[in-house]
Amino acid sequence: MLILGMGRIGSGAYDELFERYGKVCLGVEVREEAAKQHQQEGRNVIAGDATDLIFGSAS
Repeated sequence: MLILGMGRIGSGAYDELFERYGKVCLGVEVREEAAKQHQQEGRNVIAGDATDLIFGSAS
């Protein structure tokens, strides 16, 4: 499960999906500090901009 945007609604969706499906959830947050905060709270979240054309590209 990929959640784009980990604000209030995204975080709620992440928590609900994580409760139902476990570690298959990944959150993407554009604000690096917010992503770090989510990581400290135990969420699987990375910093990134899903609107960036190279976001999903394999290196």
